[in-house]
Amino acid sequence: MSPSTDPFDLAMRKAFGSETGDPTGASDGLVHHPADRGGLTKYGITLKFLRGLGLAEGDLDGDGDIDIMDVLAATPAKARHAFRISFWIPAGCDDFAHFASELAAETFDFAVVRGAHNAVRALQRALCDLGHAVEVDGVYGEETHGALHRVVDMGYGSGLLQATRRRQCEQFVRIVEHDRSQIVFLLGWIRRALDLNA
Repeated sequence: MSPSTDPFDLAMRKAFGSETGDPTGASDGLVHHPADRGGLTKYGITLKFLRGLGLAEGDLDGDGDIDIMDVLAATPAKARHAFRISFWIPAGCDDFAHFASELAAETFDFAVVRGAHNAVRALQRALCDLGHAVEVDGVYGEETHGALHRVVDMGYGSGLLQATRRRQCEQFVRIVEHDRSQIVFLLGWIRRALDLNA
């Protein structure tokens, strides 16, 4: 059977590859770096992330609370569901993946690292860089959608992708400027934003 060509499936492969080193999600998905402010991660799922989802979505082991055992209970399927509702849809990727799939995958992957709000801000700044003034508010709405559609229709989708990647890298550099302990991740983050890990 051939791999799925669904834009979200392709974006998840990129995210799993970046988060665990295994794009198929077949590994145990566990990553624990001492400098990672998120702590123990499984398939990109952290305790802070699960607590942000609340009991209805974050209690992965079904015992009525959200603790480290819920991180350990994460599976590729549970990560896919959580990432779709927390990053893919809020970042607008579901809306523009059908006409800018690579940009949607890039925006989604950045949202997994920095949140949907920051991912949309990077996209909005990139649109402004290309002369399409939009409010940089981190909310994907009609204005952002319209500007994005115009850029792609004009044949500048590749330029928008590169501008978005540059804006993502700037955010990563700012993290390190504010917290030097995170410099250990900077090269990996930039390689991830520039899609150099494949």
